[in-house]
Amino acid sequence: MKKFVWILLLLLLTGCGAQQNGPDKDSLPPLEAEQQATEAPATAPADPSVLYTETRDSGLVIAVSDDGQLLVSGADVEEDIRESGILKDYLDKVTTLRVGAGVKVIGEKAFAAFPQLQKVILEDSVEEIGYAAFGDCTALTDVSFGDGLTVIADYAFSGCTMLKDAALKEQVTTVGSYAFSGCTALKNVSVGPNVTSFGHHVFADCTALASVRLGSNVSTSAFQDCATLESLVLDSTVSEIGDRAFAGCTALTSIQFSDQLQTIGSYAFSGCTALQTISVPNSVALVEKEAFAGCTALDTIELAADGTLELGDAAFAGCTALKVLVLPEGVWKLGEQVFSGCSALEKLTLPLSLKEIGYGFLNGTYALRTLGYRGNANQWYGVKKATNWSEGAGTLNLSYKVS
Repeated sequence: MKKFVWILLLLLLTGCGAQQNGPDKDSLPPLEAEQQATEAPATAPADPSVLYTETRDSGLVIAVSDDGQLLVSGADVEEDIRESGILKDYLDKVTTLRVGAGVKVIGEKAFAAFPQLQKVILEDSVEEIGYAAFGDCTALTDVSFGDGLTVIADYAFSGCTMLKDAALKEQVTTVGSYAFSGCTALKNVSVGPNVTSFGHHVFADCTALASVRLGSNVSTSAFQDCATLESLVLDSTVSEIGDRAFAGCTALTSIQFSDQLQTIGSYAFSGCTALQTISVPNSVALVEKEAFAGCTALDTIELAADGTLELGDAAFAGCTALKVLVLPEGVWKLGEQVFSGCSALEKLTLPLSLKEIGYGFLNGTYALRTLGYRGNANQWYGVKKATNWSEGAGTLNLSYKVS
């Protein structure tokens, strides 16, 4: 009987011990904190050289390798990539970005202000670079554009102060306003012929720019104040130069105009103080207001006209090195003060085609001695002249001649 009691007590004690120790922890569901850890977007990389990888709901795949490369692929980049929680820890390591297959659009500010990003490689799948997508990437030196790229939006590379080259491929159709503005290390620019939308101030304040080749129309202030720009080539596909397009380019010495150019906009080359010679093709119909005003080294102007050519108000005002100018047949209108302040101008020949002369077109031309006209006296008096016209206005000892 006593032996039975002892056995019963032993069984009861053993059961209580099991209850006190509780069930095996491996058989329990994970705690909430453990669940969160296993559901984090990052997955353990199979390759030990991959520091971080993530696949988002959109299908976008992000991976960072230990050599500083960031690869994105699989879907459009629709947001500021820096906002990814875990990725933030790796931003300072990223020096190269490769945008791979499956990405058509790089969205607004997607890679803006990446602190150490030096090189960008875009695969052919990329069609559009969004607003400020790479803005203020101040370490970026090199961008390789894919063959599929057609759109570069406003401010896309603005403030990339180390970027050296921008060679845009022929497939590009749109370059937004300020797209490369403030790229102060940019030296060479090439824009293809298929650009139909070229925003304003695209390359403004690119203060290291040395040469430009363009195949598309040049927009307002596109290269304004590019103070080191020396050489400009406009391909035959260029028909228009916008207002202030090259204003303040004080180192510009060489311009090759397009043989299809029709309009040179207001102030287009104003203040280009190193420019000595221009040869305007006969396709040009309009040189607008102050287009070459203040070009103080300009001493040779070659103009031609197949049809008609109008020189706008003060188009060549303040060109203080100009001494002799022969206007071709086809020039029909001289705007107000068109040659005012050309203080070295000694001889000016006017064409028979001239129909209208604006007020004060010779103001300040104190060296002028010969004003020639290819028509006869009756034809000369038939030219419409501004009110208060004076043939010697602003000149001394003028010798007036008609053929």
